[in-house]
Amino acid sequence: MSQDDAETIDDLKPGLRRRLEFIDFRLFWDGRINRSDLREHFKISAQQASNDLEKFAEFAPHSMAYDQHAKCFVRTETFEPVFVTGQAHRYLLQLQALKLGWLDKNHTWFGAVPDIEVVELRRRPLSDELVMLLTTAINERRQIRVKYWTMSGKPATERVLAPHSLAYVAGRWHIRAYDAGNGDFRDFNLGRLENVELSGHSSIDPSFDFEWKSIGRLRLRPNPELPAEEQEAVRREFAFEGEEIEKPCRLALLFYLRSEYHLADDGIDKRKRHLVLLNNDELEELRLSARRMSVMALQGGVEPQ
Repeated sequence: MSQDDAETIDDLKPGLRRRLEFIDFRLFWDGRINRSDLREHFKISAQQASNDLEKFAEFAPHSMAYDQHAKCFVRTETFEPVFVTGQAHRYLLQLQALKLGWLDKNHTWFGAVPDIEVVELRRRPLSDELVMLLTTAINERRQIRVKYWTMSGKPATERVLAPHSLAYVAGRWHIRAYDAGNGDFRDFNLGRLENVELSGHSSIDPSFDFEWKSIGRLRLRPNPELPAEEQEAVRREFAFEGEEIEKPCRLALLFYLRSEYHLADDGIDKRKRHLVLLNNDELEELRLSARRMSVMALQGGVEPQ
């Protein structure tokens, strides 16, 4: 085959490409792979597994070698991933999901699994039915009737909500929804919802939620009251390239980001605040302005943008 006729990754059939990605994954994360791994995971013949390993070698000729003693292919010192790159975050999330029982090992490409511990306070599990009802309401622009527990110290109240989005913040899932009783858009923690029932179609336009639509940019820098070495540690953790970083965030969710990273001046020990927010007043003004626009839109005063 001439260089011009050489097969490229894009030329591969989906099934074959998937198996080559598997080989690349196992070599990268486990450092080894053998024919039986391919046979068991993809239910293919021994000959097909051999063919796949040969095909992988065409794309990555210096990435694996056969170890006669271990009787498997091992990752070489010159290994470079061809099919799986930028996978670290996904790999760690899958490890977390395995530990918490959210994911079965058979549904991953893991061979060896490192010892892992996840430290968190257990919350009430979210049921399949609950999430299905919420996503149905979002996708079909339906209302839901629920009982909702707040931190006000009062019993759960009946609510009619029109959810339009999901948000994951500080380890918890929320819905962003129009609250018919209060006449505005609010966040609702899924773990505090009870007796959820689908209702009729909502007449509320989600584009009226200007706090949700509008993006603020948090200007952050290491806390100057920290020692220089600790400030440098913060820069490295949060990938600073200069004196400041900017973090985009929906105005509706600013509260959670400020709370999670102690960005608000709430009287805590200043040394526990690793980052400081430089434009808090500006962001709060933007949020309040967006909220006023939502009120006007809901009252028929402005058109959604």
